[in-house]
Amino acid sequence: MFIMKKNLRFILLFLFLVSNWIGYSQTNTVKGTITDESGMPLPGVTILVKGTANGTITDFDGNYTLEYTSPDDVFSFSYVGFKTEEVIIGTKTSLDLTMESDIVGLNEVVIVGYGAMKKSDLTGAVSSVTGDDLLKVASSRPVEALQGRVAGMNISKSSGRPGAGVKVRIRGVGSTNNSDPLYVVDGVPVGTDIEFLAPEDIQSIEVLKDASSTAIYGNKGANGVIIVTTKSGKSSSKPVFSFNTYYGVAEIPNKVDLLNASEQGRLILEAAANDGQSLPSDLETRINYVVANNYKGTDWQNQVFRDGSQQNYNLSVRGGVASNEADRGITYSLSGTIFDEEGIVENTGFKKYIFNSKNEYKINKRLKIGVQLDLFRNEYGNFPQGIYGGPIPLSLTSSPIDSPTNSEGDFIAMQTAFGNNPALIVDQLKYGENTTNSYGFRSWLEYDITDDLNFKTNYKISRGATHNKNYSPVYYLSENFNRGQSELYEQRGDFYSWTWINFLTYTYTFNDIHKVIATLGHESAYNTSSGFSGVGIDVPEDENLQYLNLAKSFNERLNAYQSQTGTTSYFARGFYSFKNKYMLTGTVRYDGSSKFSGDNKWGLFPSVGASWKADEEAFIQDLNMFSTLKFRAGWGRVGNESSAQAGSDVANIGNYSMQYVFNDEQYQGGTSTNIPTPDLRWEIVETQNYGVDLGFLEGDISVTADYFIRDTKDMITRVALPSYYPKDRPNSNIGTMNNSGFEFSLNYGKSIGQINFSIGGNITFIDNEIIKLNADQDAFIDGGYIDKLGYTTRTEAGREIAYFYGYQTDGIFRTQEEVDEYISIQPNAQVGDVRFKDNNENGAIDADDRAYLGSGQADFSYGFNFSVDYKGFDLSGNFYGVQGAEIVNGMSLRLLDVNDYFNAYADRVDRFHPVNNPTGTQPRVTLSDANNNLQFSDRYVEDGSYLRLKNLQIGYTIPSEFTKKSGIDKLRFYVSGQNLLTFTDYKGFDPEIGDLTQDAASDVQSLGIGVDLGNYPQPKLYYFGINLTF
Repeated sequence: MFIMKKNLRFILLFLFLVSNWIGYSQTNTVKGTITDESGMPLPGVTILVKGTANGTITDFDGNYTLEYTSPDDVFSFSYVGFKTEEVIIGTKTSLDLTMESDIVGLNEVVIVGYGAMKKSDLTGAVSSVTGDDLLKVASSRPVEALQGRVAGMNISKSSGRPGAGVKVRIRGVGSTNNSDPLYVVDGVPVGTDIEFLAPEDIQSIEVLKDASSTAIYGNKGANGVIIVTTKSGKSSSKPVFSFNTYYGVAEIPNKVDLLNASEQGRLILEAAANDGQSLPSDLETRINYVVANNYKGTDWQNQVFRDGSQQNYNLSVRGGVASNEADRGITYSLSGTIFDEEGIVENTGFKKYIFNSKNEYKINKRLKIGVQLDLFRNEYGNFPQGIYGGPIPLSLTSSPIDSPTNSEGDFIAMQTAFGNNPALIVDQLKYGENTTNSYGFRSWLEYDITDDLNFKTNYKISRGATHNKNYSPVYYLSENFNRGQSELYEQRGDFYSWTWINFLTYTYTFNDIHKVIATLGHESAYNTSSGFSGVGIDVPEDENLQYLNLAKSFNERLNAYQSQTGTTSYFARGFYSFKNKYMLTGTVRYDGSSKFSGDNKWGLFPSVGASWKADEEAFIQDLNMFSTLKFRAGWGRVGNESSAQAGSDVANIGNYSMQYVFNDEQYQGGTSTNIPTPDLRWEIVETQNYGVDLGFLEGDISVTADYFIRDTKDMITRVALPSYYPKDRPNSNIGTMNNSGFEFSLNYGKSIGQINFSIGGNITFIDNEIIKLNADQDAFIDGGYIDKLGYTTRTEAGREIAYFYGYQTDGIFRTQEEVDEYISIQPNAQVGDVRFKDNNENGAIDADDRAYLGSGQADFSYGFNFSVDYKGFDLSGNFYGVQGAEIVNGMSLRLLDVNDYFNAYADRVDRFHPVNNPTGTQPRVTLSDANNNLQFSDRYVEDGSYLRLKNLQIGYTIPSEFTKKSGIDKLRFYVSGQNLLTFTDYKGFDPEIGDLTQDAASDVQSLGIGVDLGNYPQPKLYYFGINLTF
């Protein structure tokens, strides 16, 4: 018995050992690290042995350990935003993997109005740009980095002045008044700017271009919608700190080629001789001196421009805190940014401070809540523009014969050409100070009522204050340029808004072939602003005493403003997909706006879109040609209230110190400041879109092409009134405008060994035409007004908006015989003067001879970009260009001749003179201009086409095996250049200009498209930067 028990124990021990040996022999362990393409570890990557429940996730440093039983096991690596990778493990004991980003594929989830969809399911025209692409351009405004990257989207800086805004047009000019797109940040509409965001805080940007995509935003989406998603923390992630900084130097890209002192002096003497005039003796003495000594004189551009700088610092921390319960957790994101720019004009600068906090709390598997706080402050100075007071225009027109200062360094008056001293104006810019402080607070709640039904509420409030201050000190240069008493202008204002959005989303797939997504929601918004301004006289110059209460007197008029508007909206969207091949989307939005009254208060805005994924069809797959083949079509109608002003349906009374006499006594009274327009109605934008998405070589090549038709009806603008009317011009629905065009984009990306590269390009053609203005086919609106020159643009049916309208020239008169033949038409002409065309053949040059001279609208715009990286080195670049646009160079009013002793273009030395230069190509010089050579004509219109190397960046990332020893996950250094090369024939500073806003008789900015009046040029920039993650 004992022996039997002993044997039994032996047998059991043997079986136990054998089973453990067998188990040990069948179980192997593999370890490794998972990183992204830049070498950064990826925490939270899911790793599964395919076909089993055996799996794990990577830790904070991207490390993992996993057991397996067979060399034939397949490891599956999956992570949001990256392509799923599968690897046969074999006999490996170590497996490191670099995961490839999947942000450009059609399976990418893109943000659309009040939700998200797979890119492959979209029926509308939507373009996406990642946050990484934004960081390839050093800029304080994220939108600038989109230039040249999105087909159909034209972006130009309104000015190179520090802090200046950007003009964004999606598929052309949408209206005669307001054509700015709507920005939506984290699901909440925020208006027409996102200056309060730092580029480093943005995860992605989606651009919705057609009405089938934007109609869900109703009254706000007429000019396109730009949806911004900010970065969030990741659940179950350790704190990830990022520090990004750069420092750059800026310089003027080029100077305008002008005459020097002796050259100008010779032409002034010649002009006086041509006119039979005598110059003032003191002027003639100075001119003879500089001519005799070949004096170069003052380069006024050097007096105004200098080298500038930019510096940016961004620090962020993002992560998550996991709970022991899988359905609970917290994600957090905190970020702070400081941006400081010193402009290329002395005493022009811009500072910006941004703080962002975004936290989300997952209470359980169905409920999430979140809060977000944005703090923003900017500081900038004043910068005058225009021919008379702008330092840049004056740097061109001031005579090089004059000096900025005397021997003691004091500013002195201009003695040759009439005008203020631009060096003095630049010096006095130091007294301007403007600040904006604001905060935004957003809270949201998301609840999964069932597995298929989701509810979300989003509420945001924004509040801020502005304080603008400008001190004007006492000075004396001459009888015409002096200030006997100092002045202090001060303005204070505040603004407040809230937006509340609630919507339900139902998602369900049945029978595996029918997919339905339905959204139903409500949105309300309210905006108010108010402020006042005043001017104090005789205020101390000490900056510590520059307060209105220390003024000895005041301007008798105190200006004030107040505005409030509100909207309420109901919206619905339905999406249906059959067999993942055929998609249909329909939306409807019902909007009410306080800007309209009566039956016009509400507007209904529907849209419909459809798409066919032909690559899912067997007969297409049999071709073995396309990785993607998808056709799209959409129609929609969207409203635009932004062109209308609040309170346009009521009459306002303002106090303008009007004096009235009643019963022989004088009373102070007011007068109406506007004409009410209670019949004003919605501006309507109706679009059609037809598109195709193509993919080849398993997605390495992607092509998108769209044709669109966009009709703006009942355009709102301010109509002209007699000059004696006291103030505001009324709004009116004046007509219809059409934009139609074609946009095309092509991208190619590939990895070959350790080399990753991509190249992409896009091109957009847009035809713009005014269909109707009022009921009168002969109606027109003039704009682009320049003092002493008049209107430069005209808007009328049958032409594009704001085309250039003036006289046409036909060379110059080279002989007396030519003058005699034309003397009845131009009776004051002399040999060397400009010959103008008598287009109406009535025997005189009059206003009816004016004709079409071109347009600021480009024939097409285009962009192309590239990137390549290899073993830590990376190179990227971005080009942008426009072709076929013209520019009115308004500075030519001064620079085409030396009359009034202003300086002129350097090529004026090639002026015609029957003896000194009989082959000259330029008109003769004259002081009196009896022939009116300087009236607005095609001499002012120049080719505005250009191609610009917008950005070039070279970087190097230190290998992680070196940086991890110091606790650094990523360390990258880079050098970058911006606006490095510009190819253009334009004679001005910069062919990329905004709309004319200064010296304009019309307050409709869209009617000054392509008119340049000495705009602040965009600088050429050179940067050095660091990206650090730890």
